[in-house]
Amino acid sequence: MGHPRVAYDISVLGISHFNQRSRTGIFRVIDENVKHLTQRNDVELTLTACRSYWEMAASLQYVKQSYPEALDKFTLPIHSKGYSSLLYKTEKKLVDFKLGSCQQS
Repeated sequence: MGHPRVAYDISVLGISHFNQRSRTGIFRVIDENVKHLTQRNDVELTLTACRSYWEMAASLQYVKQSYPEALDKFTLPIHSKGYSSLLYKTEKKLVDFKLGSCQQS
């Protein structure tokens, strides 16, 4: 029998990456859980952010900065039935533009 598979929504970490005020107790709990889960070899971990492209992009940035060794565990669930592909494409363009502007300054 294989290792347990865990999908962990880290949207809160992504939101806090660009909004320091959102670093509340739940942020710290999720961050600690990610820290410990990424170090375990007995769990197949997938990190994800499910609600919007903004949260996905922000969460990816957080993982790149805080847990670069876990980058291969991050998955973008953009093929969700509840997420419109037109909405995704539009939001992606806006977020990518904004992230590009932030990184250039």
